[in-house]
Amino acid sequence: STVQPLSLDALLTRADLWRGQDAVRPQGPRVASGFAPLDAALPDKGWPCGCVSEILSSGRGLGEVSLVLPALRALAPEAGWIVLVAPPGRVHAPAWLARGVALSRLLVVQASGQDAAWACEQLLGSGALAALLLRVAAAIYTAARMVKM
Repeated sequence: STVQPLSLDALLTRADLWRGQDAVRPQGPRVASGFAPLDAALPDKGWPCGCVSEILSSGRGLGEVSLVLPALRALAPEAGWIVLVAPPGRVHAPAWLARGVALSRLLVVQASGQDAAWACEQLLGSGALAALLLRVAAAIYTAARMVKM
């Protein structure tokens, strides 16, 4: 049997669905994105620290990483590693260096599926990270969002 998706009206009545515009929360620590219009649109007026931020992209190589590069460049060296988990292609080190990200802080983890999830869990629990970027395939992303917490 297939599960039928809920209508938008049915979703909006669920108590376990968070709607960003409904939240009033104090501004926490953040890192400016480096793009004033983006900062103005983000809830904390920058990328929130200690939180998950999602960038949804319809394809590969559309420049989505450029949205976080200024923030990555601004992170203090003592903040820790900048980790790329499951990048969609070969990481071109000279490009990262040219954009101001020190290669001595950049760690690349080649993994997929459950291995990528496990790597992220271990890395986030280490306390040694300044940032973690994870590229997730649409099917895995959809499946992960369907899991009831």
